[in-house]
Amino acid sequence: MSKNVKILIFFILFLICSVILKIGYDNKENNALKKSVIVVANVSSIEPTRNYTVVNIKYLYNSKVLNGFFTTSNNDLLDSLKKCPPILIRVSKLDPVNYLQFIKINQ
Repeated sequence: MSKNVKILIFFILFLICSVILKIGYDNKENNALKKSVIVVANVSSIEPTRNYTVVNIKYLYNSKVLNGFFTTSNNDLLDSLKKCPPILIRVSKLDPVNYLQFIKINQ
């Protein structure tokens, strides 16, 4: 077997594994968010990076203050979040720290 064929086989296996892992993670996240609640959160900080921006938030869930984050590259949303309004997020009941989703700015 030539070197080029081995590299091609390795590349194809890598792509197949990547797709399987991505589908598995998306299913896990969707299943976790099926049982969720909507809570009000406050923006604690905004950290710009090269490709996207990390928005750190604090929210109250089951009488506990939890910290979380989400990422975005929407500049219009970031301009609105810099004014620090309260936001609505969807939080998983099963794992409220790891699975949260931004919904909208609460006005």
